[in-house]
Amino acid sequence: DELRYAWKLLLQNAPHDSICGCSVDQVHSEMETRFKKVKQVAHFLSQRSLDRWEKQVDSSQLDGLLFTVFNTTACRQTQLVELDLLVEQEDFRDGQLEQHFQSMAAISLPALGLFTSQGQELEATIEDLGVNFRYDLPKDAFRSANFARQIRVRFVVENQAPFSWQTYQVKPIGDTRVNSSLSEQFENDYYRIDVVDGQLLLEDKRTGQTYKDWLRFEDCGDLGNEYIFMAPKNDQPIYGQIEDFGLVYQTEAVSIAKVVHRLHLPVAMETSLEDEQKRLIEFKHRTSQR
Repeated sequence: DELRYAWKLLLQNAPHDSICGCSVDQVHSEMETRFKKVKQVAHFLSQRSLDRWEKQVDSSQLDGLLFTVFNTTACRQTQLVELDLLVEQEDFRDGQLEQHFQSMAAISLPALGLFTSQGQELEATIEDLGVNFRYDLPKDAFRSANFARQIRVRFVVENQAPFSWQTYQVKPIGDTRVNSSLSEQFENDYYRIDVVDGQLLLEDKRTGQTYKDWLRFEDCGDLGNEYIFMAPKNDQPIYGQIEDFGLVYQTEAVSIAKVVHRLHLPVAMETSLEDEQKRLIEFKHRTSQR
């Protein structure tokens, strides 16, 4: 019943002028509400399925903080995974808020490492998130609130088979590891990316070919209608300039960079466009500029 409800709700967002985003604002406001409801139902159903599955997993031979990564696709996957793990928690419904907060804050975390279920250590970033407020929503009871000590784990799952799962262990390690520093270079065996004069350059190292203005933002004026785009006559595109480019995360398997673009754009079209619209001048014959 729950899945059928979500599916029917999703179908209400599929009519012609709704799904392509060209209707009036009120239509799309209703669509956003439906999408949120569908997402909530889907999250509930998937979580319930995982909870049932979890009770059947025999992890008695493993130790540490355990979690499982699923590949729900029909293809092999290599993907960056980031998740928050619960180290310990204390219910504070007895009213002793400060006492329970300090109890969680006093937990001393050792140096932690990430291991497969077979005991192989993996490269990972493990961050102490400190004490956080969290709660559970049981189906048959009122909300259960608590203070929790949490950590964040970030690592790359490599070449995971279709429709498979892998359990991982977060355990203390004997020494304090220092994560490798970020490289100045953004490249692998096949490609290299550089910033030159405010634009990204992509070099194909196999062919030596360089692609300029790669990942470039372009903005144009538009005096068309809700269905058809048409730039004003003699309109010149406005291009973004890169103000900042730098690595934010890097391992042997993946590099992630943050790119900051800036575009200086006109506020609007000329007020004459409103007059042309009122007079029902076809957009192909409108003369307004940005």
